[in-house]
Amino acid sequence: MIKIRGLKKTFQSGTQTVGALKGIDLEIQAGEIFGIIGLSGAGKSTLIRMLNRLEDPTVGDVSIDGVNLANLSPKALREQRRQIGMIFQHFNLLSSKTIFRNVAYPLEINKTPKAEIREKVQKMLKLVDLADKEQAYPSMLSGGQKQRAAIARALVASPKLLLCDEATSALDPKTTLDILELLKEINRNMGITIVLITHEMSVIQTICDRVAVIDQGVIVEEGAVKEVFQHPKQNITKELIEHLPRHIYTDEIFSGLSGKVVRLHFDEKSSQKPVVAEAIIKTGLNINILSSEIDEISMKGIGSMVIEIPGDETSQQSAIEIFNANGVKTEVIS
Repeated sequence: MIKIRGLKKTFQSGTQTVGALKGIDLEIQAGEIFGIIGLSGAGKSTLIRMLNRLEDPTVGDVSIDGVNLANLSPKALREQRRQIGMIFQHFNLLSSKTIFRNVAYPLEINKTPKAEIREKVQKMLKLVDLADKEQAYPSMLSGGQKQRAAIARALVASPKLLLCDEATSALDPKTTLDILELLKEINRNMGITIVLITHEMSVIQTICDRVAVIDQGVIVEEGAVKEVFQHPKQNITKELIEHLPRHIYTDEIFSGLSGKVVRLHFDEKSSQKPVVAEAIIKTGLNINILSSEIDEISMKGIGSMVIEIPGDETSQQSAIEIFNANGVKTEVIS
């Protein structure tokens, strides 16, 4: 879907020429979730802004579905951008407009009929679980709700491509997980290609199919997330993953298991409850704890645990429902 060839971008800083991108070659397939990760100043924000020509390249080409963005007239570029949604770290909502009007804004600009606008906006607000917030203003919403509204706005014109510029960096860990799960659902159910940039490897491992590591304007490593995490080749990649728990980026612990493997995500409240013991007692299942990473942050336990739940599908689901009822977020791994 996306082909990037020989992409370079330089900026002038006084008398100095600064190279932000130094020859990027990359292909992103339709329907995948592709992550671009790097430290601050690596060039990732510049790169993603070139995918909708918010930045023009100094040298090189960006093609989407065979269309070279550099060859488009202003009118043709506006048409192309209707196929590209974008969400940002700080939401970029209009404070003077209701959530309904914020989501409707791209359609209003395109002079979409009012009845169609209402239908599409209400559909998007329902999708992001904000159906009851359409008359609220951004100041009345939490950070996670603001990002959900921004996602609805990005999707309301039915784009083929969604760009995420550090979309979870301003959110707390639990809200980050919720937003990433929403993006996975959107990708799965709507088939939208998602390209996201981040400096957090945990975001990449949660959501992405493939990843490219950018360092000082150069792609230094690229591949399937599992392969890059298990066999990092470059020092910058090793640096980015060195603080992740080992179970996050390897599935060696899953080999030979016959039960359902589930990751449990705890917050400060649920980490204080004996939820695994409760599930064992109520279901009679011999739940196997594979790994646990519960950290004390400001005297509060926050983290995750990977478990194996044996038994049939009904019994496994009963255990999962017990975890959910206790405020534990569950993620089925295999």
